[in-house]
Amino acid sequence: VAVSGLSKDITLGDFAEYWLRHLKTDVKESTRYSYQSAISNHICRVFESMKISEITSEDVQLFIMSLTDGMDLDDPLSPKTIRNIHGVLHQLLQDAYDMKIIDENPAKHTKLPKKQIVEIVPMNTNQVHAFLSAIIGHPLENFFKLALFTGMRKAELLGLTWDCFHFEEGYIRVYR
Repeated sequence: VAVSGLSKDITLGDFAEYWLRHLKTDVKESTRYSYQSAISNHICRVFESMKISEITSEDVQLFIMSLTDGMDLDDPLSPKTIRNIHGVLHQLLQDAYDMKIIDENPAKHTKLPKKQIVEIVPMNTNQVHAFLSAIIGHPLENFFKLALFTGMRKAELLGLTWDCFHFEEGYIRVYR
């Protein structure tokens, strides 16, 4: 979509394509992928052919409720996923507002599902011993032990490189 084609008649699908291609050039590739995924899998599934200027706050609220209920999906989405999708839609519509394509951001006052608080239940001593016995000889035995004894998350563990390990000083630097 050319810049000259950005008017109140542009569809959300066309604006989303423009938004990703021209306005979100400074984001990391993983962020771009998550934006694209939210847009193609959810936002455009509902709003693609609607004129961006005709999307109302009620439309956005009904969209969020449909994600919560799992309408036209295999399963309902988690509150965190819904918040992420709403964040992309809100940002996209805010940029349309800032460019004076729409008069107000219809995603501005959306009521979102409450965050789920997941209780973390650590392993007890018997479970730790059973786990350590089960991984003996496994190719990832040391990786599993590192996870168990440091409490690092999967992404933190996978981001480790040799420069993170400071054996003589006795610490691991997690920065990726």
